[in-house]
Amino acid sequence: MKKERFNAFPFLFWLGLSLSISLPSWGQSSANFYAYEQDDGVVQYCDYPPQVKTYRVIRYNIHGAVRKALKVLSRSEIKHLITEIALETGADPALIEAVVKAESAYDPKAVSRKGARGLMQLMPATAASLGVRDPHDPKQNLRGGIQYFQRMLQKYHGNIDLAAAAYNAGPGAVERHGGIPPYAETIDYVRKVRKYYEDLSHAEEIAAIYTVR
Repeated sequence: MKKERFNAFPFLFWLGLSLSISLPSWGQSSANFYAYEQDDGVVQYCDYPPQVKTYRVIRYNIHGAVRKALKVLSRSEIKHLITEIALETGADPALIEAVVKAESAYDPKAVSRKGARGLMQLMPATAASLGVRDPHDPKQNLRGGIQYFQRMLQKYHGNIDLAAAAYNAGPGAVERHGGIPPYAETIDYVRKVRKYYEDLSHAEEIAAIYTVR
């Protein structure tokens, strides 16, 4: 049986983490590593071609590995997750993405001045009521946020502007003012959600046309 002198993952992870800082200047996001077996059966790893006849080349995606190890999702991965969970829950993916874009600009680690957290900026009490244990976990946050936004849509009979206003300022404020509250932040928020939703829906329509063709 072959013996491993050390676990390759920590070695590659820390090397990848350090290299990722300087990678932009290199203009590359992956590197080659090499594995070879010594006479005593021990497998060695190095970052240069070894002076042996037989060795294995490992193509290693450094940025991808660092993101995965740190649980950091790329923008495209977040968009895919939004679509996946929205479809699972019967929500409109473009509308949910519009809310995410307006709330956190796709940043799972975002924290507002008031303490709202994650992709859909859930307040601690709201997150707890929705069963969200970790508001910075993209899946938990999206599931909780979608559930709450869908609840607002149902309450206001599908009116996106009122649902967005209630999501931002609370349904109590919408009820008190008989519509979108006259708060500059809420008015701007509703405008952003509407614009993002229209842009994203239009982009989906164009993509569908090209897919059919």
